[in-house]
Amino acid sequence: MSIQSSENGFTRISTQGQRTDHRFEFWRSLFPRIDIDVLHKEGQQNFKADLLRYSAPGLCDFGYGVNDDTIARFAKPESEFVMLSLPLSGAVHMRMGTGATCSVKAGEGLIVVDSMQPMTSASESHSHLCLTIPRARATAVMGDDLAALGRGVRVLPLTGLPALLASHLQMMASCSEALDAPAAVIAMQSGVDMALGALTQMGGTETAIQDGLHLDAVHAAASRYIQLNFRAQGLTALTVAQAVGCSRAHLYRAFDVRNHSVGDMIRDTRLDYAAGLLTSRPYLTVDQIAHQCGYGGGSALARVFRKYRGITASEYRSRYRR
Repeated sequence: MSIQSSENGFTRISTQGQRTDHRFEFWRSLFPRIDIDVLHKEGQQNFKADLLRYSAPGLCDFGYGVNDDTIARFAKPESEFVMLSLPLSGAVHMRMGTGATCSVKAGEGLIVVDSMQPMTSASESHSHLCLTIPRARATAVMGDDLAALGRGVRVLPLTGLPALLASHLQMMASCSEALDAPAAVIAMQSGVDMALGALTQMGGTETAIQDGLHLDAVHAAASRYIQLNFRAQGLTALTVAQAVGCSRAHLYRAFDVRNHSVGDMIRDTRLDYAAGLLTSRPYLTVDQIAHQCGYGGGSALARVFRKYRGITASEYRSRYRR
């Protein structure tokens, strides 16, 4: 089968289920908003490509694609979207309408493309993760002319929000089969929020960043950062804010609207992880578990565990051991 849909909303698509002479046309039909061609004419025969896709309401799409070499031309009249693309292998060579060129290899950054600007990209030995959002949503946070994109393409370094977004997209791809439908919706929305936050920061001014950076984007990015770094004993609201790229006050507001705090999320994430280790790793001592969860020692974990879980760590282990 060429297309396999899951109940959670993810779809797996492959050209291998098509006739060899029809595979490229099938692949091209999946992207009506972009003009796609093969990089080498002989590539039309037995074209190989695979795609994991999730489409959300409001024309937001997530994709993980691996395909033979292609050329993509942007600026079709009906195309109004912004695409954020993370190369995972190979390289992408881009030529803007002005004649300027740019090449990006895996690990060099997050590519942001304005589909309304003339641009041609050639991909070689390429795989990537991408997220597309309607151009109207991007202009709402960046301004009517998307001036920060200049010639239509920007490459963002993988720090702060772009790094967290990249990590989130990778997790969406690797965990797609483990997500149920509600979790998939949440994962997609978190990705869109982080993307909008990264676009807002790209705008440049401190006022735009602090006032325009969506609280949803801040919360999603901060949550992701905490999930990745809760084992660090030095994790605080300040270090989270610095990683996300906002002030500590703005970070607090993002959590306050959810009647939650940064400290609550750090603590709950650590305790959830500790609880899992207590029941699944009987050979680990409480002190060893504490150090794996960001606590300085077993007494600190025991104190917090009893206060917020109502029983001691040892009692929890005895009661719920697997």
